[in-house]
Amino acid sequence: ADQGFRLEGFDGPPAVITSIEQLMDDDQASKWTTSVALTPKQCMRMFLQRLPASEFMTHFLDLHSVGNSGFANNSKYVEQPRPSSGLLVVETQEIILLQCIEKLAGFLDACRKVSVPQQWIGSSVMLAFDSVADFTREVLSQGDITRVHIFDWGRSELNTPTKHEMLSEEEQAERQKYWGYYCGGGARLLYDC
Repeated sequence: ADQGFRLEGFDGPPAVITSIEQLMDDDQASKWTTSVALTPKQCMRMFLQRLPASEFMTHFLDLHSVGNSGFANNSKYVEQPRPSSGLLVVETQEIILLQCIEKLAGFLDACRKVSVPQQWIGSSVMLAFDSVADFTREVLSQGDITRVHIFDWGRSELNTPTKHEMLSEEEQAERQKYWGYYCGGGARLLYDC
């Protein structure tokens, strides 16, 4: 089985994702499905889950319409020109992407150094940055403006060397398989970024 990652959603999606959601809310979703009746929410979830990282990272870095975030909706920055920081949007995007790549690489390196395989099934990785802030060149190059967090441990288990030794060979092999899936999914996300 091919394991990896999938996009579950955006907090403050860019305009292109919002427009797709509106299409699905306008009963267009029923025209796209033939054998199974899906709600617009189910269609949108299916659409997002099938986006390759190269495409969802493009949407993640989209700074054209920052007014869609919850923060921006309550902010003085909405629909006002961004103060001039001397940076082009593409420079901001490059630094944000570089910081995400560095943090994902550090996380993956830490995962590969774990002494025994873990069984982290269905846990999530979040990539985030403040799309409204107008960062200066100094802040972007020296600061820590992105976040990469892992969460959602409902079906996961923390394995220790002592506990791992007490497992049967079959259970150890299962942990190794799922840890390989997890690390492989993380490596694929890192590569696609």
